[in-house]
Amino acid sequence: MDKRPKRRKLLKECVKMLGFMIGLFVGAFIGVCVMCLCNAAAQADEQMKDYKNKKNKK
Repeated sequence: MDKRPKRRKLLKECVKMLGFMIGLFVGAFIGVCVMCLCNAAAQADEQMKDYKNKKNKK
Protein backbone atom coordinates (compact mmCIF):
# COMPACT_ATOMS: atom_id res chain seq x y z
CA MET A 1 0.00 0.00 0.00
CA ASP A 2 2.96 2.31 0.38
CA LYS A 3 3.58 2.23 -3.36
CA ARG A 4 0.23 3.74 -4.39
CA PRO A 5 0.83 7.29 -3.08
CA LYS A 6 4.25 7.28 -4.74
CA ARG A 7 2.71 6.17 -8.03
CA ARG A 8 0.05 8.88 -7.86
CA LYS A 9 2.67 11.50 -7.13
CA LEU A 10 4.78 10.24 -10.02
CA LEU A 11 1.77 10.22 -12.31
CA LYS A 12 0.93 13.82 -11.38
CA GLU A 13 4.49 14.88 -12.11
CA CYS A 14 4.41 13.09 -15.47
CA VAL A 15 1.14 14.81 -16.41
CA LYS A 16 2.60 18.19 -15.48
CA MET A 17 5.71 17.52 -17.57
CA LEU A 18 3.61 16.34 -20.50
CA GLY A 19 1.50 19.50 -20.30
CA PHE A 20 4.66 21.59 -20.23
CA MET A 21 6.06 19.86 -23.32
CA ILE A 22 2.78 20.22 -25.21
CA GLY A 23 2.70 23.90 -24.26
CA LEU A 24 6.23 24.37 -25.57
CA PHE A 25 5.38 22.84 -28.92
CA VAL A 26 2.11 24.76 -29.27
CA GLY A 27 3.82 28.03 -28.32
CA ALA A 28 6.65 27.44 -30.77
CA PHE A 29 4.18 26.63 -33.56
CA ILE A 30 2.18 29.79 -32.92
CA GLY A 31 5.39 31.83 -32.83
CA VAL A 32 6.52 30.47 -36.19
CA CYS A 33 3.10 31.19 -37.72
CA VAL A 34 3.20 34.79 -36.48
CA MET A 35 6.72 35.27 -37.85
CA CYS A 36 5.61 33.94 -41.25
CA LEU A 37 2.63 36.30 -41.31
CA CYS A 38 4.84 39.27 -40.40
CA ASN A 39 7.31 38.34 -43.12
CA ALA A 40 4.53 38.04 -45.70
CA ALA A 41 3.11 41.42 -44.66
CA ALA A 42 6.54 43.04 -44.98
CA GLN A 43 7.01 41.62 -48.48
CA ALA A 44 3.52 42.77 -49.47
CA ASP A 45 4.33 46.29 -48.26
CA GLU A 46 7.51 46.34 -50.36
CA GLN A 47 5.66 45.13 -53.45
CA MET A 48 2.95 47.73 -52.88
CA LYS A 49 5.56 50.51 -52.71
CA ASP A 50 7.22 49.25 -55.90
CA TYR A 51 3.84 49.10 -57.66
CA LYS A 52 2.95 52.65 -56.61
CA ASN A 53 6.37 53.97 -57.68
CA LYS A 54 6.05 52.36 -61.12
CA LYS A 55 2.51 53.68 -61.50
CA ASN A 56 3.54 57.24 -60.58
CA LYS A 57 6.49 57.22 -63.02
CA LYS A 58 4.27 56.50 -66.01
